[in-house]
Amino acid sequence: GTLKSTHARLPLWMWYTAIQQIVSRCVSPVFKEVHPVFEDILAKLLNEHMSQSAWHVMQLQQSKSPESKATYGRVCAKVHKQQLDGLEFYSQLFQGLNHLCA
Repeated sequence: GTLKSTHARLPLWMWYTAIQQIVSRCVSPVFKEVHPVFEDILAKLLNEHMSQSAWHVMQLQQSKSPESKATYGRVCAKVHKQQLDGLEFYSQLFQGLNHLCA
């Protein structure tokens, strides 16, 4: 089967084990045709497991790459509205921690 049909059948926690690879492939030009599928997976992970997933997705938001930032925006557009406050919290926390480390 294709990635699109497989991702709907697998339990969400299975995708979490590969979240770093999914994040990196969301911006890889080699995997451009499946970017929407990876973005859907990330949004579902954020919707169900915000605390665990937000840390991994913040690298897209914090990137200097316009493509990474655009990917972050597309993922956020798929996140449930009630989860956006949580995502904003992690974004501010991540930025604060980055500032402390600089």
